[in-house]
Amino acid sequence: HLGVATRIERGAQAAAELLGLHRHVRRIALPTPPGFADADAFHRAMAGDIRQHSRQRWEPVGLAARNAYLSGDLLADRSAAIVGFEQRLREAIDAFIAACRHDPDDLFLRNVPRDYVLHVWATQAAETGYIDTHIHEESWLSGAYYVSLPDAIGPDDPGHAGWIEFGRPYGHLPAPDPASLHLECPRVGDLLLFPSYLFHRTLPYRGGGERISISFDLAAV
Repeated sequence: HLGVATRIERGAQAAAELLGLHRHVRRIALPTPPGFADADAFHRAMAGDIRQHSRQRWEPVGLAARNAYLSGDLLADRSAAIVGFEQRLREAIDAFIAACRHDPDDLFLRNVPRDYVLHVWATQAAETGYIDTHIHEESWLSGAYYVSLPDAIGPDDPGHAGWIEFGRPYGHLPAPDPASLHLECPRVGDLLLFPSYLFHRTLPYRGGGERISISFDLAAV
């Protein structure tokens, strides 16, 4: 909660700078894995695998999913789409880590790992479904990849329906002002990377269609 304390004492800009709220949220377009005709074919296959995943659970107790399914360990099922996604994800993560430069004065870059373990899971949400505010306390890097999105989610929406929001702490803590937040509009095929210590949530949306995404945590070993 260092960011919350800094915001109270020194203001939103100082807190955002300390956390790297804007600096350390990265967007990467993942290439389509081999074995698929195009990105659409890959995403159709991946969406089907997530809907039928062997460890799919509705609103698991103690987790942040609301009106949504979580898959558990996505990599436990070894379909062609899941294996191909894991390959592309690891390539992107390895390139990201290789580009990071150790900085003892940066909360994120002071702990760049040499070796890591991944935990990967999927979220399947329909209208009004969302992921509540949370952080990943045991990890260094987290991310979200977008497999399928409803028409209601788009970059021109002033209400940011279905977007991912960074910087809003738990409800019992002082509410943030707009300068303390960072919002990103999901886009199919994009991977968002961000420090695991950043509070984040997804916003609900109205209308048909599913919001299917894949999340991961990376922890140093």
